[in-house]
Amino acid sequence: MNEKIFITFQQDGKTLPVTGLNPHLDDGGITLSDESSAFPRGFGLNVWPADPVTSERVFHVQRRLDWDTRQFRVKLSRHMKRLVITGVDARALPAGRYDVEFLLGGIRFKRSHFRSVRLAEGGATELVFEAKPSKFRFQLNTTVENMGGHTKRILNGCELDGVPAALWLQADIENRD
Repeated sequence: MNEKIFITFQQDGKTLPVTGLNPHLDDGGITLSDESSAFPRGFGLNVWPADPVTSERVFHVQRRLDWDTRQFRVKLSRHMKRLVITGVDARALPAGRYDVEFLLGGIRFKRSHFRSVRLAEGGATELVFEAKPSKFRFQLNTTVENMGGHTKRILNGCELDGVPAALWLQADIENRD
């Protein structure tokens, strides 16, 4: 009972804390590391049994909660700046082996699918999703001062990661991924 799967996000070996979570499908999303200038990132989560014993346990949960056999609902919440997957009640995520896949908008993971994750009776396990470095790079061919009036006004009035956009776009600024 009360089994849990913790999800931690990392980039370059550093933890990206989950600072916001809205798990609703229509307007939901995840905010990492106090991303002040971004909309919450959309996400996708798949959890399914990885062996016949776990499938049978899940089937009993589906029958007890009157779910369709193609449904397996979990609860997603935030705990200590990481995500935690639990059952919708204390017995709805039974012990066993699961395949877990997590997709997060704007981030590519080195490994987004974990196979045969063991979840012990009453236990917890942690999965670490390590972000791949972004392939996207750009370089301005002019300074903000030399840009047109509208562009300059937008850049001087906006912030990226808590820094004025005009400053953030300078070539010598580090850690802007």
